[in-house]
Amino acid sequence: MALDLQGIDLALLPVLHDLLHTRSTTLTARRLRCTQSSVSHSLARLRKQFDDPLLVRVGRSLATTRFAEELAPRLGQEANA
Repeated sequence: MALDLQGIDLALLPVLHDLLHTRSTTLTARRLRCTQSSVSHSLARLRKQFDDPLLVRVGRSLATTRFAEELAPRLGQEANA
C-alpha cells in the first residue's frame, strides 16, 4: 500500500502513532500531555482524512482496523505491539 500523505494534516500523525501503540485516547492524552478530548477530536479528524475508522471500540478497549494495521509500520509503529 502506497501511503499518500497529500492533504493529510501531518501534525495529527504523532497522535495516530501513539494511539496505535496505546489503543487508548486517555493514555495517549497523558503521554502527549494534552486532554483526552483533544485526542478524540484528532482521531475524528484522522478518521475523516483517511476515510477509515482506524480504531474501533471493542468492549472497553480500542482495536485497530485492517487499514490502521497496514498504516502502522509506515508510521514506525507496529499496530500489534
